[in-house]
Amino acid sequence: MKKYIGVFITLLLVVGLSGCGEEESKVSPVKIETVIHDQYLGTLLFKIPQVTITAVTNVTVQDVIINEGNGCRLSNAQPKLPSAMKYGDRVVRTYTAHCNVMKVEVVTTDKGNWSVEY
Repeated sequence: MKKYIGVFITLLLVVGLSGCGEEESKVSPVKIETVIHDQYLGTLLFKIPQVTITAVTNVTVQDVIINEGNGCRLSNAQPKLPSAMKYGDRVVRTYTAHCNVMKVEVVTTDKGNWSVEY
């Protein structure tokens, strides 16, 4: 019985430590911020969502997807994508009122997709 327990513990250690290695952890190449601006039209109040993507490293942003593509439309005069960005560059996207931002996904060319959920 002691032999089986020893084998079992050895297997647990081998399986548990097999995920440990020198693989570099993935760090997002972009910083994603969402702000809701209040805009008044007379006495009416509109909540206008604005998403700012800031490059943390050189990256090309292909697309910004809000709420998995459901229900949010860009307002007029938005910067064109794809956008090649260097460290510190920003892309600001403003969406129409009544868009409840729950998830923002940034699609990049070579660094994968990155998202935040609220």
